Amino acid sequence: MAATETSPATIAALLAGDRVHLRVEAADKDRLIRALVAKLPDVGLSEDAETVVDAILARERLLSTGVGDGVALPHAKVKEIDHTSVIFATTAQPIDFDAFDGEPVRLVFLMVGTTDASQGHIRILGRVSRLLNKPGVRTALIEASSVSDFLAVIEKAEEALGEY
Repeated sequence: MAATETSPATIAALLAGDRVHLRVEAADKDRLIRALVAKLPDVGLSEDAETVVDAILARERLLSTGVGDGVALPHAKVKEIDHTSVIFATTAQPIDFDAFDGEPVRLVFLMVGTTDASQGHIRILGRVSRLLNKPGVRTALIEASSVSDFLAVIEKAEEALGEY
């Protein structure tokens, strides 16, 4: 599959640039989401990041994206942007995210997509979910001491996972 704005060749490629942040400090879910949106390098809403935060928090009110096993996949679609933007982060300490299993979160993959990018949006979230379900991947990502180590874990897991 050819890479597109909403359907990259790999998750590692989607994370190129300044899209991985380790040990993000936040006291709770709302503050974590705000901190991550502020770190989005290309969201295109620098003057109105609150639109993105509001969309993600509205999605969280519908159903928590804390999927269990210390992982959260907060996401939203925002009509004011024209591309998909992502960030992957570990937290400095476990954060309550209202996860299905009641466990706090340490890994967060935040994605903001365009309102018409449904198929690509779902494919990316599915791919990330499959990567994080591979044995040892979550622990290795949390323990990564650098962004390059983090990305190496993602790349190795993707190789084992295979094609989209």
